[in-house]
Amino acid sequence: MTMKKISIALCMTLLCGLLVPISVMGQHTPTATSTLSLTVSGSALLDIVTGKTINLSLGGAIIAGAPVAEVAEDHSGRLRISSLVDGAGTRTIMASGGTDFSATNTQLKVKFLPPTSLDDFANYAVNGGTLADTVLLSTAPKPVVTLITNCWSGYLNDDDGYVIQYFFEKIPLKTTFSSPHNITVTYTLSDPA
Repeated sequence: MTMKKISIALCMTLLCGLLVPISVMGQHTPTATSTLSLTVSGSALLDIVTGKTINLSLGGAIIAGAPVAEVAEDHSGRLRISSLVDGAGTRTIMASGGTDFSATNTQLKVKFLPPTSLDDFANYAVNGGTLADTVLLSTAPKPVVTLITNCWSGYLNDDDGYVIQYFFEKIPLKTTFSSPHNITVTYTLSDPA
């Protein structure tokens, strides 16, 4: 072969090499990885279930000479909850009475009781919190349930949720009392602490 033929053959080989794509594939392994972003979104929801306006009334003796009622009580309300805490924090349910009762010589108290049905109240025993003793309501919020973490009360049945017990009463040793009229009790579920 002459030099000219070798040059032509070499040029043809190089030209074909440039025109024909070469496919290089990565090596497959028996392990594959995937990156995921995972989050826990906190949840803090409350709902009152009463089905009616709660009426509490003092007085009302029906026989002459009988004492008048100095305490009226109701436990028909329920407070439903959904709480999901991201991490190790806890929540508190706070209650405020929304009015100053001092001029009426009356007071409103609230006490939370355990749910009447634990069938739907998920995690109540461990995460449903600590119920406070009876709380005297005022305009300043006060804790009624503390140390709540991850729980939900159910929402399909009328008796789902914490039982709310109200006490409307005459202040002891006061001889006169009057109606404070309608009030609104506000419940707030705190952010995790």
